[in-house]
Amino acid sequence: MDWIINNFLTADETEEIVEYYDALPYAPEYSSHRNRRKLMHYDLPETPYLKSVFQPKIEKHFPGGHVSASTFTEWHTPTNLHTDAWQGHEDKSHKLGITILIPLRITPVEAESSTIIFEQYMPDNLPLIQIAGPNEDSSANGFISHNDPRIQNKQENAITTEFYNSHLKHIPDQNMLRDFSVDRVHKWTIGDAFYWTRNYFHTSSSFDPKLKTKLHAIFFITFP
Repeated sequence: MDWIINNFLTADETEEIVEYYDALPYAPEYSSHRNRRKLMHYDLPETPYLKSVFQPKIEKHFPGGHVSASTFTEWHTPTNLHTDAWQGHEDKSHKLGITILIPLRITPVEAESSTIIFEQYMPDNLPLIQIAGPNEDSSANGFISHNDPRIQNKQENAITTEFYNSHLKHIPDQNMLRDFSVDRVHKWTIGDAFYWTRNYFHTSSSFDPKLKTKLHAIFFITFP
């Protein structure tokens, strides 16, 4: 399994969706210094456009999958190491499924970006988890230490210094990754989709010197 769907969106669909995104208001309550988010209102009958584009594709590639959350996120800095596990509003009588990410825009266009999926994961009954950095409280809600015993499938010293320097310099201490190993690196291609199991750890690559911002659509999927 390569976890990639090439040309998930056509060039015309991508252009129309980005235009739609640019006209939406920001959602400050869901944004941070790292990113700016805009809500899709995916299931609202008065805003049917996005669902009309995405839903047939999701149903084709992920039969039985239910979109339990979706949003646009524009990143200005790399994200923490984290999972996409249960959010508070989700129906936990369903099975935790997958995350689908569709790159929509990279600024400037000649810049590059990737998403890195690790082989480590959390038990699937836990909420979304972030690995706390050196200046963050690992006991705070939603944060854990990098050596938390609940992290599954630990691999000792599997990430080389070369890979760290190329992809993970935004994680301030390489020692935080000593129990982690990389499953795959998804280079961003506009209009493609890639996906992963939601309780697996992942992060963005470090921003290359050219990269200013990057925009994606993201869908959290559960299954009956």
